[in-house]
Amino acid sequence: QQALDIYKKAISFKPNNSEIHYNIGNIYRSQNKLNDAIKSYNKSILINPNNFKAHNNLGIILQDLSKFESAFKSFKTAILINTDYAEAFNNISLTLRDQNKLGESIKNSQQAIALNPKYSNAYNNLAATYQKEGKLLKAIENFNKAVLYKSDYADAFINLNHLLVQCWVDINNYFENKKTIKEKLIPLLKT
Repeated sequence: QQALDIYKKAISFKPNNSEIHYNIGNIYRSQNKLNDAIKSYNKSILINPNNFKAHNNLGIILQDLSKFESAFKSFKTAILINTDYAEAFNNISLTLRDQNKLGESIKNSQQAIALNPKYSNAYNNLAATYQKEGKLLKAIENFNKAVLYKSDYADAFINLNHLLVQCWVDINNYFENKKTIKEKLIPLLKT
């Protein structure tokens, strides 16, 4: 709250400072005051339409509110302003995955990784998309890369663990079914 008060005081001296409005938006976002955050990001963008981070963060909130088309536009605008902004490509990937556009999602995750080869969030998101596609080996590979580049990345560890457990269960079920089939077939073959 103290940081918010300081920024609000700063606004009274510099009401047309895009960065101050952007930072207020970040504080509101961290407090889950999404409508206030949206207003602050929009004010920041109104003052400085080239504030690509404000466009990106606005997109994140819109995505969280399931306003995918508006989120997509915000992320695209961020990329038009800064074509090397890996975070916006990663966020587009999430928006596309949420809409089940998996192929496009993968391409955007790969673009984020091409721009930042150690971007652990992009590897985690790419892995989750591969998992959703049923490409489990690619998912495991990318969850491992997420952890490699961010060794304390709890979400990636959890995602990898869940996937490995599911694979183990599937393998056990496969062999149990084979055993059951074999046990049923042997008596039939003897007759």
